[in-house]
Amino acid sequence: MKLNYISTPTDLGGTAVPGCGTIHHTEIRPTLTKLSDDLEMPFDFNDYVLGSTGKREYSGDIDLVVDAKWWGQGVTAFRQNLEEVFGKENVARNANMLHLKYPIVQYDSEQKAAQPRTGFVQIDFNFGNSEWEKFYHYVDGKSAYKGAHRNLM
Repeated sequence: MKLNYISTPTDLGGTAVPGCGTIHHTEIRPTLTKLSDDLEMPFDFNDYVLGSTGKREYSGDIDLVVDAKWWGQGVTAFRQNLEEVFGKENVARNANMLHLKYPIVQYDSEQKAAQPRTGFVQIDFNFGNSEWEKFYHYVDGKSAYKGAHRNLM
C-alpha cells in the first residue's frame, strides 16, 4: 500500500513549529534527558518515546506520550507551562497534541544525510494512557508504514 499525500512532504523535519529539522539517533537520548531536566519531570522522557523515533538513523521529530495518570491538568495547562519555559514562539497546538521547538543536545553538524538539519527538533507531546499509546504507535523500524496507519488498516 502506498500512502497518497495531497502534497508530498518536502523534507523530514517537523512542520508544526518553523525552524525544526531532523535529529540523528545519537542525539535523541541526551536531548530528551535535558528536556526532562528543563521541565523538572519526575521521570525521564526517554522512557515515553513513541513510534519510529530513534529506530532509524534520522527522525523528523520526536514523539512522546504524557500519561494522563501523571498529568491530569489537561493540554492547555501543559501548553502554558511550555510557553513559560520556552516562549510562545516555540510552542504550537494541533487538537490534543502539543509541539515544541527544542535545541538538539550534542548537535553534530557533520551528520547531513537527512535534511534539513537546523540544530532544533520538533517534539510532539501526545496525551493519554502511555501503555496504549506505545502499543498503538509501535514501529519496529523496518516497516514502511507508521504504527497509527498500520492499526487503522
